Amino acid sequence: MVPDCTADCTREEYVRARLITARCSGEMQSPWISAAWIAAALLLGMLSLSEIGQPGYRAAVAAVFFAAAACLAGLFFWWIPVRLRNRARQEFETFRQLRLPMRFRFREDGVETTSALLSCFDSYARIRELIETPELLIFRRDGAGFFLLPKRCLPPDTAQQSLRLLREEFARHRRTMKTWIF
Repeated sequence: MVPDCTADCTREEYVRARLITARCSGEMQSPWISAAWIAAALLLGMLSLSEIGQPGYRAAVAAVFFAAAACLAGLFFWWIPVRLRNRARQEFETFRQLRLPMRFRFREDGVETTSALLSCFDSYARIRELIETPELLIFRRDGAGFFLLPKRCLPPDTAQQSLRLLREEFARHRRTMKTWIF
């Protein structure tokens, strides 16, 4: 069994976890899908420069497609992540007041999290997936919501054993992320 631990996450950790869960839940578009939309707009722009139509018309249509590609790139890779990052910073203030420091107690049937103001129990069946990054363990719940446990908060003497047990518990619902594009 994973030993109890207390987590006191930072704002940066919370924002990173929020962006990752937004990407996993579909709230933020996948970078590959975004790149496909941008490539399609660029391809249409290149095709519009072909020999069909009047030269001025071809240049105008190509300019529209190239502008659309630039707008899509700005939207997918800058505006949406910035908007989510700003919202996550605001959410962190509420999270900090209600949930920090948070005590994790791993039981056989789920995870109990308690703080000075709140107590919550999530059965393992309700936890959709465990997302592991080099610094964080993010437990994504069914529907909206997540809770995170920074790896630095695991007891040092049992950290490796705790990680192994959590990886085994969530073997079918685990995602490992070494890098992430924002």
